[in-house]
Amino acid sequence: MGLKRVLQSISPFFFAVLLGLNGLGCPRGSQGACAEGDHKDAVDGCNSCECVDGGWQCTEMACPTPDVARDAGAEEPEQEKVDAGPSIHADAGTARPEKQDGGAGAIIEWDAGPLASFQTDAGHTPHVHFDAGQFASPNIDSGMHALTPMDAGTDEATVVDAGSSLPIATDGGTSSLPLCTPVNFNVGPPNYDCSPNITPWPPSIDDVAYGDDPLQKMDIYIPDTSDTLPLLIWIHGGGWKGGKKHPFPCFIWAITQGEYVVVSVNYRLTIGNIVEGTNEVSLGVPWPAQVADVKQAVRFLRANAANYQIQPDNIGVIGSSAGGHLSAIMGLAGDDDWLRGDALALPEQSDAVQAAVDMYGPTRPDLMDQQLEALGICVEPQCHDCNTSPEYTLLDCHGVGLESCNIPTTKMSPITYVDASDPPMIVAHGDADCSVPPQQSQLLANRLALHGVEHEFILVPGAGHQKNPVAQGIGLSKLQQFFDEHLRGCKRP
Repeated sequence: MGLKRVLQSISPFFFAVLLGLNGLGCPRGSQGACAEGDHKDAVDGCNSCECVDGGWQCTEMACPTPDVARDAGAEEPEQEKVDAGPSIHADAGTARPEKQDGGAGAIIEWDAGPLASFQTDAGHTPHVHFDAGQFASPNIDSGMHALTPMDAGTDEATVVDAGSSLPIATDGGTSSLPLCTPVNFNVGPPNYDCSPNITPWPPSIDDVAYGDDPLQKMDIYIPDTSDTLPLLIWIHGGGWKGGKKHPFPCFIWAITQGEYVVVSVNYRLTIGNIVEGTNEVSLGVPWPAQVADVKQAVRFLRANAANYQIQPDNIGVIGSSAGGHLSAIMGLAGDDDWLRGDALALPEQSDAVQAAVDMYGPTRPDLMDQQLEALGICVEPQCHDCNTSPEYTLLDCHGVGLESCNIPTTKMSPITYVDASDPPMIVAHGDADCSVPPQQSQLLANRLALHGVEHEFILVPGAGHQKNPVAQGIGLSKLQQFFDEHLRGCKRP
C-alpha cells in the first residue's frame, strides 16, 4: 500500500513530463499559419494546415508509407511487452452494468496504478498503454467530474476483482489465422501519386446517392479485380459542421492496398451549406442525423453489395475527430433504432459493422473542458461547454452551455452504447491533443474493458489533433493486420 501511495503522489509530475510542454492552440490567423512559422513545431513536416475544432489540422503533409510492404515475405519482429499485472478490479459476483441512457449508471472506480506497459510496434514510436484510470474520471456515468484516479476502497464504488478477465487489449488470436492470399489487383501506373490529400486514382463511381439530401452521397473505390472484397468506410471529421469525402487521407490506400473496396462518405452537417460543386443546399441538422446518414449508407451498400463487389458481412469503419466519434458509434450501436433518426431507408438491412477504428473522437463533451485543464499543456485549449462549440450545435442547445441542450450528451456518447456483443475496436489518441483531450479515449477504453470487448487503446506520444501523425503512430502495419484479421479472416505474411 505504501508503494502505491508513493506512485500516486508522483503521477501528476510523471504525466507532465510524459505529455510535454508544447501545448497546441489555434491562434488567430489565416489558413496555413502553421506553415508560416506560428505553430510549425506543433505539426512537424506540415506544409499547410487549418484550424479545425480549435486545433491545427494538417492539410498538406507527406503521406506515410506502409511499414510492411504488400509483398514482403519477412515476418514482423515480435512485439515486446511489459505487463504490470491486472489494471481493472471487480468484486466477485458484481453484476455487469447495463447500458446507461441517462448518465446515472453504476459508479466505476479505477485502479490508480502506474503505467502498465510500453508496447513497441516494430519500427515505430513506442505505443504507450496506460493503466485503466490514468486518464479516466473514476465516475464514468455518474455525472461527477472528478479527474483524479482513486485508490481502491476510498469511495462507494463498484470495484472489479483482479481475477476478472476484462483485458485492456487482446490480440484476437492472430497466431491461429491463415496467411492472407494477395488479391489479383492492378495498381495502375508505377509510383502512383500519393501526395498529401491526393487520392491515388479517381473513384470508380463518385457521388453515389444513398439518400435525398445533397450531402447523402459517397465515393466508391473498387480495385481492378473480379473478386468480392471486404468494405472499409472512411468517415471524415470537421466538428460535425464541416469536412467532405474527397480528398481523403492517403494512408487509407497504404493500409488497404487494393484488397478492400473503399468508400468515403459524406453526411449531413450541423450547419447548412451549399454543397461544393452544386447549387444544392443542405440544411443544418442536429444529432443523430450525422450517424443516421452513415448507418443508411451502410444499409445501402449491403443492399447493393453485388453491384459493388462487396462482401456484405465484412464491413469496417475508420475515422478521425468527429469522424472517429461516428466510427465508434457505428461500432458500438449497430441497428439502434433511435440512432437511425430520420434516415430510415432499407430498414430490413443491418447497419452493424464488424470492426471499427476511432482516432481521437470525442466521447464525453461534458468533461472535456476539465480534462483539457487537467492535461496541463494547452496554451489555448478549446472551450466545449460554450455556445460556440461544435458540441453546442450538434446537441441542439439554445441557452448557456451544454446544460441547455435539447439532446442529452449521453445520446451522442459512444460510452452509452457499449456492451459485450460489440465488435473489435482500436481507439487511438495523441497525448498532446488540445482540441479533444486524450482522456476522452481513455474513458471509452475503460468501458470497453469493463464489458470484455476486444480492443486496443493506443496513446501516441507527442501527437496533436492531426490524422496522419496519429495513424502513423498507431502503426500502419497494425491497422492492416487489424482489418485483415477481422474482415478478411487472415494475417499478412
